[in-house]
Amino acid sequence: MNKKLQVLLIKTFLISLPLMLLLAYYVIEDPFKVIHHYDSFYKNDVRLMDLNRDYTSTSLFLNNYPVYHYDSFIFGSSRSLTFQCTEWQKYVTSPTYHFDANGESLFGVYIKIKYLYEHNMKIKNCIIVVDSGLIAKTNNSDEYIYMKDPETSGESRIKFQFEFMKKFLNNKFFPQYFAYKAGKKLPEFLEYFPIVRRWSFNFNNITNDVIYSEQEKIIQENKELYYKKSNNTFYKRDFLNEIMYPGIIKQEQLKMLYEIKDIFNKFGTSFKIIVYPDYNLVKFNNEDLHYLENIFGSENVYDYSGINEITRNEENYVDFHHARSLVGDKILKEIYTEKNELK
Repeated sequence: MNKKLQVLLIKTFLISLPLMLLLAYYVIEDPFKVIHHYDSFYKNDVRLMDLNRDYTSTSLFLNNYPVYHYDSFIFGSSRSLTFQCTEWQKYVTSPTYHFDANGESLFGVYIKIKYLYEHNMKIKNCIIVVDSGLIAKTNNSDEYIYMKDPETSGESRIKFQFEFMKKFLNNKFFPQYFAYKAGKKLPEFLEYFPIVRRWSFNFNNITNDVIYSEQEKIIQENKELYYKKSNNTFYKRDFLNEIMYPGIIKQEQLKMLYEIKDIFNKFGTSFKIIVYPDYNLVKFNNEDLHYLENIFGSENVYDYSGINEITRNEENYVDFHHARSLVGDKILKEIYTEKNELK
């Protein structure tokens, strides 16, 4: 080997060494918890980095199913966490599982229900928590935090892993990640949202429920201070003029919704479709609501959107995206006990 080639190889090695070390760290440390097996993904009362909730929900389900044989499911985005399985079990005599995902889509709900059907995992009871944002999305996301687990999507596992690795190697990500791991407090303007969550939560490793423990604790201790300090979150709203979302249910949505209903028919599923009580007071589109009622039956669709008793009261929310579990408890009581539809 001539000297010039040797020098070139040494330089190439030295230049690529930081990247190789980063890659080695990534594989060993597995910061997104998508490479190695985990019995659980979260720690209670600790502010953690955001993970791909679709992946963790699916993995925990597959870990636990041989033991608990779940047959009752709550589907939806993080907003569905308003409805706790532990509360729902007062009304359904079955093992329950919260099969949610951050930024969930109709595509995500559809492929999970289809996966259960194709693997002969019975759906005895089901709640789907919807809003216009969820209904609008009929494709998988390319964003690492929202991508669907290849186990349910059937899409490329290599692409799935590549998106996480690419995110870690992003020069806006890994420097802040290492600062986070070293316990350093970054200036607010440097904080990168996916690195550190603002709040800590509690997690149920059997039902997959997430509990807003830190926020609820502060609200219980000093409700006035919590909502006063959160003025930017709990913005002022117009209670006089109700706005409606534009219609978003098209042919692709109809295809998925009808297939979901067909699976429910085959399983004899008892189901509820709950339109979320959004803090923004915007009403779910009437035409879209009629589609849901025509497909699933008006007796199974419950619209809590718009201006109403729940949405008027800011104290029903932990932030402008998420209602407190006491709201979910109230709604579950209304749609089950008061109509005597226990199963």
